[in-house]
Amino acid sequence: MFRYIPLACLGLALLLPTSRAAADDLRLSPYFLVAGGGDVKLDSNRTSEEFEYPANASVGFGVRFEAQVLEFLSIGGLFEYSALQLEGVTLPIIGRIEPDKDKFVDFDLWIKGGTRFSLGPGDLEVYGGVPIGFTIGVIPGGDDREAHPGLNLGILAGAQYFIDRFGVFTDLGYRFHKIFDRQGDERIGARISQLSWQLGGTIVF
Repeated sequence: MFRYIPLACLGLALLLPTSRAAADDLRLSPYFLVAGGGDVKLDSNRTSEEFEYPANASVGFGVRFEAQVLEFLSIGGLFEYSALQLEGVTLPIIGRIEPDKDKFVDFDLWIKGGTRFSLGPGDLEVYGGVPIGFTIGVIPGGDDREAHPGLNLGILAGAQYFIDRFGVFTDLGYRFHKIFDRQGDERIGARISQLSWQLGGTIVF
């Protein structure tokens, strides 16, 4: 499924109108993020039953670096760190669990397509973006913290306003993480889905 996402993003970008070519080539964009609520679902190859933890808000920060390859398309990389606070849950036999924060470090390909036009003293860019890549999930386990590999995917829509070589942006969308664990012959997966909001600035080189 993941391999078709970049092609879908490119197809979307081709449908977006462009009013003029942007003069920018390279952009560095640090940002803060807040992800709202959502659920964490745990599954195992030993049972068909899923356990579900309600999730509070996630907070974090990240940075994007992108290069314009076409008038309407930019491609680059993304680094992101976020901390997810889980709510307590009562499980059969085990009883009440009050989990610590889960932490995620994402290393992604960043694909963005959109259109840009003049507005007031600067330029407004409206875009859709797809981050897709690998995750390191640091999951509390008793008194220890263990790092596990995973994947992540996002679908975002946003706007960015530029004056000269500086800009501000905000985007909103869906973020999905899948974390993998193995304990002996048991394979455990954790799926995290949240609505994510980003706010940051951009420097154009």
